[in-house]
Amino acid sequence: MLAVDEESDEILWIAEIPISHGKYGTFSHISFNNNKLTAWCGSILCEIDHNNGKILKEEFVK
Repeated sequence: MLAVDEESDEILWIAEIPISHGKYGTFSHISFNNNKLTAWCGSILCEIDHNNGKILKEEFVK
């Protein structure tokens, strides 16, 4: 997942991947509600800082 500047098309950030997924991972079910960016990476629900792509919180869900 990445953020792109609408005017310049410059990539602003590329989201961190949970450590348990190593170097590569795929995000799904991405949502932005109440100023919160959340996405699933496998069995991990991540809250991601929408300003820089850093993971704020990870929760393993079976």
